[in-house]
Amino acid sequence: MDSQDKKLFQEFYKKIVKKNPKQLHAYWMKQIYRGNTQPPKKLSPSAIKKAMKSNKSIIAYDKNPKTGRILLTIK
Repeated sequence: MDSQDKKLFQEFYKKIVKKNPKQLHAYWMKQIYRGNTQPPKKLSPSAIKKAMKSNKSIIAYDKNPKTGRILLTIK
């Protein structure tokens, strides 16, 4: 799941995935065109937390409010 927070979204993909917004868009356009998959849904932080409680197989990220570091959660 992706965050609706545009700044966090861009920071995550820049630091972790090593892709800028144009590269990410190009990647997903290829995937969609090939019929492989769709990009992750963009949800608010509260919706992500709710989804994590109800879904046992999920990958999400958020920013630690105390340290400012990006946290990756895999369930």
